Amino acid sequence: MKVAYGAEAATDWHAGMSDYSYISFTYWNSTNSAKEVKQDIDYQINDKFRLLSGWRIKRSDLTKAYDIPGYWHAYSSTTPSDAAGPYGFGSGIFHSSDANYDYFAKPLANVPNNNRSYFNDTGVYSSVIYDAYPWRLNVGVRYDVNQLWGSSVNPRLSAIYKFNDNESAIKLIYGEAFQEPPAKQLYGGWSGRKANPNLKPEKAKNIELIFMYKTHYWLHDVSLYKAQYKNVIREDALNDANRNIWGIEYRGSYEFANIIAGQADISGHFFYSYTHAKTDKKYDHQLQQWTKQNVILGDISPQKINFLINIPFHEHININIKANYIAKTSLYSRNPLNEQGIKIGSRVIFDTAINYQYQSWQFIIKALNVFNHKVLTAGTGKADSGNDFSQRSLGFANSLIPQPSRSLWLSVSYRF
Repeated sequence: MKVAYGAEAATDWHAGMSDYSYISFTYWNSTNSAKEVKQDIDYQINDKFRLLSGWRIKRSDLTKAYDIPGYWHAYSSTTPSDAAGPYGFGSGIFHSSDANYDYFAKPLANVPNNNRSYFNDTGVYSSVIYDAYPWRLNVGVRYDVNQLWGSSVNPRLSAIYKFNDNESAIKLIYGEAFQEPPAKQLYGGWSGRKANPNLKPEKAKNIELIFMYKTHYWLHDVSLYKAQYKNVIREDALNDANRNIWGIEYRGSYEFANIIAGQADISGHFFYSYTHAKTDKKYDHQLQQWTKQNVILGDISPQKINFLINIPFHEHININIKANYIAKTSLYSRNPLNEQGIKIGSRVIFDTAINYQYQSWQFIIKALNVFNHKVLTAGTGKADSGNDFSQRSLGFANSLIPQPSRSLWLSVSYRF
């Protein structure tokens, strides 16, 4: 990553000074790289058994902390981090009441070794598949070891039974997995985002029961699932939360004879999902801290519907219409708007496209958000900026994020 330049204004927290800010114009540097070698093996043992296996070795070279000379006593390769500066907060921290700003030190082009982390990440997996009508069975395991956070063993089991008509089946799937800490939460912290080099991986367990049934016009797929997450890595770079999620999903795809004679079939799909997601941590905005309490996780809509239909009108022309419904959604407890009882309203968004195909040419006219609905979605991370626009923002991350309004697209392609 090349050296970046950042300008920041942080509210002066002293009494009667909220109209002023501590300001900085600083250069930031973080250089990261990784090298990976891997091999996958797929071997058909006989007509019933198949072996899937593989391994990988990854070597990472990461910057621990942003190299930011003069910024709130941050790590610096060129300026002493303990240098007080004009206000005691760092050499590059000035005040908005100052007549001049005269600090422009840059970091070294290459982050020094004392601010780097080198580690290996190794993984190996193996699974055996048994496939003989009416059964298909899969038993596998994966082992990973990382020099930072240790090792993890994760099994995976699945069983599929096909019924006599061969148009229906039932599946049972169980799996365990891990999510390693992202580099930006291990390192790279600054005043707007915490980092923690002692983070451990998230652990996940999932079990799912699926029933599939095919008719002349429809393929139905219904699933019931439950997932558990432990050592959840939250936005504060901490492993101190657990989450439990269960839900139901329906996925249906269809194909009907076209009402327009001589044209291809009408096709499409209909998806529905219900999600119940809970967490054992709730943010108390009065105490400004997390508390142990089972609550709805937030930011995840409990119900979603996706409908699509594709209608051929002519040998060269077809129209595609899609509708997305998202039910009213509670906000994450860290979001200050959650304290006000604010939720993201339900909405239906329509998209459409007209496709014209002639020989090797293809023309597509597409309209997204056809009725131009004004849509807001939940902010990311802490989502802590709030909505009191008469005062300074409460944080760096927006509590709500506006989504694109109606847009029109034209694409032309030619196949050689």
